[in-house]
Amino acid sequence: MFLFMGKRTLTVLFLLVFPLCAISAEERLPLSLTRAGLVSSFKAQSLSILSTSDKKENSFNSYNLTLDTYGLYSNVSDYPGVKLNIVHNSIIDSGRINDEIAYIIYMGAGGVAGYVRDYSALPRNHGFIFGLNTCAGALASFRGSRLELGVEFDAEWAFQIRKMEESDGRIGLSWYANGVLRALIPKISLYYRFK
Repeated sequence: MFLFMGKRTLTVLFLLVFPLCAISAEERLPLSLTRAGLVSSFKAQSLSILSTSDKKENSFNSYNLTLDTYGLYSNVSDYPGVKLNIVHNSIIDSGRINDEIAYIIYMGAGGVAGYVRDYSALPRNHGFIFGLNTCAGALASFRGSRLELGVEFDAEWAFQIRKMEESDGRIGLSWYANGVLRALIPKISLYYRFK
């Protein structure tokens, strides 16, 4: 049973990551990888890449491959959900706190897709989600170091397609409640800056 779940999870990961690789490989998109790191919170753990566009200096894109841990810590779920979100962020403020610490404050919107559990379907099975993602956060960089520390809040305005066990097992569409209910749980990030 564990091997079967592992293969299914790997297949979902491949299907979520492959389009991201294909998009970034296009020569028409002048993207520059600027940061890579880990994002962690009580609700999820993510691998994250931040890239900038040569056309706009006051914006960047974030690509996050996320393991959604909802239900794992309470032993309701045996395995995490998987999400991919791509967000275009605009820097709304930047500056220095002192000579040692610089910061940026940003807001963004993008899309999210994945295979996760939801609060409204907790005793039931996982389902596919798709929808919009909004976020706001801050990154701090330290003089003499390529490491950056950040905090972010995000909301996922998504729908979930799942087997509706309360409706005789038919496939149905429901609102992804966790995307909004867990929006105020902060995510802490640690990035390595390449430039």
